[in-house]
Amino acid sequence: MEHVINGITVVLPEFSIWTGTKKLHRGEVKADLPPEELINLGTKYIFDKQRLRVFHNIKQSAKTCCDNVGVRFLSGWAVADEETENLVNSLKNYQDDFKQELDRLVSNYDKALSEYKQKNPVWAHLVEPHALSKSDVEKRFRAELHIYKVNAPNVSDENFQADINGLGDQLYHEISGESQQWLDKTLLCRDIVSQKALKPLQRIYRKMSSLQFIDGRVVNTLKSIEDVFSTTPKSGFISGSHLEKLIWLANYLVDAPRNMRSRSIANQNEQLTLHDEPETDFQSENQEEEISSDLLVPSSNEVTTNIGYF
Repeated sequence: MEHVINGITVVLPEFSIWTGTKKLHRGEVKADLPPEELINLGTKYIFDKQRLRVFHNIKQSAKTCCDNVGVRFLSGWAVADEETENLVNSLKNYQDDFKQELDRLVSNYDKALSEYKQKNPVWAHLVEPHALSKSDVEKRFRAELHIYKVNAPNVSDENFQADINGLGDQLYHEISGESQQWLDKTLLCRDIVSQKALKPLQRIYRKMSSLQFIDGRVVNTLKSIEDVFSTTPKSGFISGSHLEKLIWLANYLVDAPRNMRSRSIANQNEQLTLHDEPETDFQSENQEEEISSDLLVPSSNEVTTNIGYF
């Protein structure tokens, strides 16, 4: 377990985005409505939601960047130390993009709000009383980046050990999902694909290669990927038996978590035949445990590393 802890850094990007909404009240709707116990009026948009989409796109891009090299752990991503610097630099760029878009939104806010009300003149009375000032809008956006190194607790903690030991299963779970997308969007129902079809597999290979120290089973999976890579054309289109091998590999990676669990059960059964008193793990696979704050220590001498806060 110690070599896993020493080899990972936890990266946690946080983006808060203004919803541009307010609660819709009954008095604001001039119509006969059912009683409150029958309906929920929900919310109203007091600003053009299309102008906020760019912030959600940046947030999603940052998340994808973390998914490409890290595995979900605690509230963020466990990333191999060798990949941390590049990831942090990429996330800083996304934060810069976020800040630039926020500056643009705030500087054009009054004009954009006026245009939004002009688009919906009949319903302007729903927007005007609840319109926010520039400063209030700006306060509803936030971008932070936290970077931690993980330390084992001074006392024995079975939950923490289970979280560390579960990193391998989490990695295979994520690889399975990524492989399913690769299979559905790129490979199935096609007789021929271009070299671009290999990009998802290259990302999967890089992710598993950098994190192979968290689970010994990864080595065999990497070998299967390498075997297919070695026979795949390096240029031009891919078809025939080469495409069939890629489809086989994608299915193999999709089924990897189930296959790994089957092997684990087989190994446990073998141990049961060798030992009279086997150890039993009563923790549920899906059980979420609260992580005490002493398990995280900052990667620098400061208590928390906040990069790009505004």
